Amino acid sequence: MNPDERALLAELRSMWETVDPPPADLADHILFLLDLGDVEVMTASRQLSAAGARSAESTSTITFASGQLTVMVTVSRSGAHRHRLDGWIAPGVALRIDLRESDEVREGSSDADGRFVFTDVPSGFFQLVIHPTDDPAVRLTRPLVAPVTEI
Repeated sequence: MNPDERALLAELRSMWETVDPPPADLADHILFLLDLGDVEVMTASRQLSAAGARSAESTSTITFASGQLTVMVTVSRSGAHRHRLDGWIAPGVALRIDLRESDEVREGSSDADGRFVFTDVPSGFFQLVIHPTDDPAVRLTRPLVAPVTEI
């Protein structure tokens, strides 16, 4: 590559960094995703709703789905930059669930009706991982992983 080509590439790079820079957290987001290995990623849909007509509080309902099950999570504020995740798995079944946060993994489980709760969740990225089970109601052969979600 000659000096003129290097200068042209540097100019193009500078233009793209100015016009369409990568998100500041892109590298962290990619590393967060790559940490899991062989998994099935669920699809997600999100609906926001206010907790009350005159309230500053808000909740967010997120539904994650796969071929085997559906997970609905309601995210509500519990303090400054803190949240509570109330979740339900359908069909209702007791499963081991991990909550992956930016710097920690919390183990939890759903009850026989599929209900689970994670409290004191900090703002930032999170991801749910539902582990394989031999339960005849929902037989999972590999972990189901919700897409990385930001709260």
